[in-house]
Amino acid sequence: MAPAELEALLSLLLTASGPPRLRRVIEFFGSVQVAWRVLRGKVNATRMASLPARLEHAQRVIADQDVQVVTMKDAGYPKRLVHLEADAPYVLFARGRLELTERIVLGVVGSRGCTEYGAESARALTMPAVRAGAVVVSGLALGIDSVAHQAALDAGGETIAVLGCGIDICYPARNRGLFERIASDGLLLSEFAPGTPALGFHFPHRNRIIALLSHALLLVEATPDSGSLITTKRAQEHMDVLVVPGPLGRRTSEGCNRAIRDGGIIVLEPEDVLRALHVHAAQARGAPEPVQLDAEARTVWRALSTEARHVDDVAERARLPVSDVALALLRMELAGQVQQMPGSRFLLCSRT
Repeated sequence: MAPAELEALLSLLLTASGPPRLRRVIEFFGSVQVAWRVLRGKVNATRMASLPARLEHAQRVIADQDVQVVTMKDAGYPKRLVHLEADAPYVLFARGRLELTERIVLGVVGSRGCTEYGAESARALTMPAVRAGAVVVSGLALGIDSVAHQAALDAGGETIAVLGCGIDICYPARNRGLFERIASDGLLLSEFAPGTPALGFHFPHRNRIIALLSHALLLVEATPDSGSLITTKRAQEHMDVLVVPGPLGRRTSEGCNRAIRDGGIIVLEPEDVLRALHVHAAQARGAPEPVQLDAEARTVWRALSTEARHVDDVAERARLPVSDVALALLRMELAGQVQQMPGSRFLLCSRT
């Protein structure tokens, strides 16, 4: 993008036209630069006074953090946004691997205040999809979002975080480590100019991008007033919405149970997610059967999966005593061949 066009685009975002109006404004005036020339005279004095410093900051972030600025006119703009949505964002700021948007994408959303049940469900359903080649997209919020991003990375896969703020701002701040890892190994996306703070009304706009990038959307936990339900309603127009059921009477499950009642597809096992994505189960990447296992341990290995299974289930599948299976699992865990999850559940490691 030419410097003059980038400056006009950033100026519009920072003053006259936030992301929700930007595309309509540019289409009305015919170009970014014409739109800014016309509208700059209508910006109030306070905003104009602060613009030079904010503009300089945004331009510095783009240069220093190797941020890609992709508009709807560019070849790298995510094709799903163009094809599926009339009010797709005119511009995206991307840090990381933009090509991930062209892969099979599983959107994962849910409660910030998730329960242990919700966190376990998110991991158990996300990791097999990642190992089968899917990319996880979520919103970097606390709770289910963070669990889904981390599960994708732990499975040796990739993840996309869509932000409700500038590409240079980590929100919430406690997710700094995850934020930086996604920037390095995955993709950060935002339609807001660098330096834009996280504000409440930004998140519905972020949610629509999560929904529209996805080939299927997984709702893990949600209260009746959860913002995640905005995402699922938008997604239902274009794809399967997969919903994890929850206990009756638990507030974090009310939104999910209502979503199922209203047409969401109930999810009971990882294979339900794989079917919705039209991908096939795959053994953990880079995890062939270890040659050093004895016959009993090899039987236990073959009873495991890329989804977490309780030790009793493993013992039943292996047709071995639980005590022998538990010992074999302990040895394999110490060798880095299996991973233990909460509740005495085990799964194959992504790499051995």
